[in-house]
Amino acid sequence: MDNNFNFDYIWTVYQKEKQTNKLTLIPKQFYEDVNTYVSNINKANLEGQSLIANTLQTIDLIISSRKRKIIIYAAYSKPLPQPIPDEERDFYSKLLNLIKSYNIYNKESSINTEIKPMLKVVIAVPEITLPSGNHIGPLDKDQLINVEDEDDRRYLETNKICTKP
Repeated sequence: MDNNFNFDYIWTVYQKEKQTNKLTLIPKQFYEDVNTYVSNINKANLEGQSLIANTLQTIDLIISSRKRKIIIYAAYSKPLPQPIPDEERDFYSKLLNLIKSYNIYNKESSINTEIKPMLKVVIAVPEITLPSGNHIGPLDKDQLINVEDEDDRRYLETNKICTKP
């Protein structure tokens, strides 16, 4: 850990991080240095719990800001600036793997390859409500219609409103 690593340095990192949408460069061992710094404050009991609380709160703000930025970098497959702490590189890698493995469009399930045969209207009917809640009609005799819902198809055939052509 660098001798200049103190709360003022952490605060400066936070201020720089807050001012830009890009990841600022921080030392590769930044989080290790933070842990060492907090541990040293604890041991020395220098300025008490308020310094530790302020340090941890500032670190949380830095981490939150950097996580949001890393998520954006991963979403656009944009390379991270170097050097980057290992913890952030691992987070970025996991995000990239998740993004690449998640397929929003599943070809097998989203395309219905089954084409249902049309139904032929046997009698003229005004608009009717089908079991699915869909409305159909008015229908003319001998008109061909396409009904996707299986319960609706069964209803129309059972009530002799339609037949398979």
